[in-house]
Amino acid sequence: MPHTFPVSVKLVELREMISTIKKNKSRMNISMLSRKSRLNIDQILPLVDACVILGLAQAHNGIIMLTKDGKKLSSSNAKEIIRERLPDVEPFKSVMKILRANDAISTKRLERILMEKGIAFYHDRDVNNMLLTELLMKWGVGSNLLLYKRKDDLWILNHSVKTP
Repeated sequence: MPHTFPVSVKLVELREMISTIKKNKSRMNISMLSRKSRLNIDQILPLVDACVILGLAQAHNGIIMLTKDGKKLSSSNAKEIIRERLPDVEPFKSVMKILRANDAISTKRLERILMEKGIAFYHDRDVNNMLLTELLMKWGVGSNLLLYKRKDDLWILNHSVKTP
């Protein structure tokens, strides 16, 4: 199964964590980060994972270090940096490929195609569908990569935004 973006992560939490690490010379022990951010380790780990997947940080032996791009991330450029990175990250990479081949696609059909590729967040199809929708809304729509027509339950590529 391909490594996928963590569903539970929110952009605001990611920015706050990066800001905390920046204040510590762009390098921090994960347990210290947990204390300073007042988040449990099980809340921190998906954030660290998201940062690593997006190329904003590296993690090794319990230390998280911001990359050059992680150091540049701010509230004014976060959506742009995220929008540049998501097309290389699953499930966004596959979703964008599917949407390039289809003008629009329903969540259930999209979820079924992703499942066939081994991309799933949960074993129950209804829960998986809900988690996929949540992730695509938070990150795909939130970064302006995707559009969602709720009334028709259709996902569409946002062609008004330049993507790699």
